Amino acid sequence: LAAVTGTASGTSSNLTINTTGAVTVTGAVGTDIGLLTITNSGGTTFQSTVDAATTNITNTTGTVKFEGNLNLTTSLITANQGYNVSITGTSNNIAGATTFANTGAVTLGNGTNDSTTFAGGLVITAPASIAIQGTVATTNATMTLGDANTGITNNGTFSNPAILNAGA
Repeated sequence: LAAVTGTASGTSSNLTINTTGAVTVTGAVGTDIGLLTITNSGGTTFQSTVDAATTNITNTTGTVKFEGNLNLTTSLITANQGYNVSITGTSNNIAGATTFANTGAVTLGNGTNDSTTFAGGLVITAPASIAIQGTVATTNATMTLGDANTGITNNGTFSNPAILNAGA
């Protein structure tokens, strides 16, 4: 799949990726994309920038990878299922309170200069593991990283959390 755009300056368009196989999106996703839904996939890789209001990941296996910058103006929603989520763009901004309910691995950043900001706070409930590199920030909101059974690999920096709970 190449680049995907909505109707410029029009009503937001929605994009649903619904396939049991793995999907690779090589171009940018953006310009008036409202809801990006990834469902029933065998893994999805976004190799370029994703700009949308909301991303909803559900009923998926494998890994959902955002390799380019991820910019969400409303929210990121995940389901309590065993898939992995990886956000490794250089500059990522997610509005709203974000809860990673998925039980697979969560990766935030893969380079020392990566920056991922969760404006409304960040809760990673009980993943298999958490890997952080670069800066992970909230906008003066709570950041909770896993439970007592969560392995955390931290090669980065936490910035601006009102409260930081790691392995709570």
